[in-house]
Amino acid sequence: MEPFLSQTQLLFGLNEQEIAALTPLCHPIDTLEAATIFSEGAPDTHLYVITAGQVALQKSMRAPHAVWPRHTTVAVCQPGELIGWSTLIAPFQYTLSALAWSPTTLLRFESSSLCSTLETQPGLGFKVMRSVAAVVSRRLKQTMDALINARELPIWQQ
Repeated sequence: MEPFLSQTQLLFGLNEQEIAALTPLCHPIDTLEAATIFSEGAPDTHLYVITAGQVALQKSMRAPHAVWPRHTTVAVCQPGELIGWSTLIAPFQYTLSALAWSPTTLLRFESSSLCSTLETQPGLGFKVMRSVAAVVSRRLKQTMDALINARELPIWQQ
């Protein structure tokens, strides 16, 4: 599992000792196609790394005149990608919903164990948080692009 972990968004660039410190914290889980992995707004208790399959990240939006919200897919994540990063950042709530687009296998990190390890090893914590910040930046751009396209708003260019 360690060679795979070293190539994931979460752990890319970590040395063998750092990966070994995190490996006992993750547990594989399998989901069926269309299964909800987590829901937008729910308390964020786990961080996930996709090992097989695809996961759609969706944002719920409700137009002022609509009765029901519409779910806009803002990203489709592939093996090696990280989902559930908000487990490390207050207010510790999922910012999007995650649904399996195919049968999916994930590595699940429990929030409190992961945070404890990162707090007791600040060098490791810094590297992981830098990786998380890069993911957040990419996802923010993806989300903005998807929402603009979904609402068919003009994109203003400088």
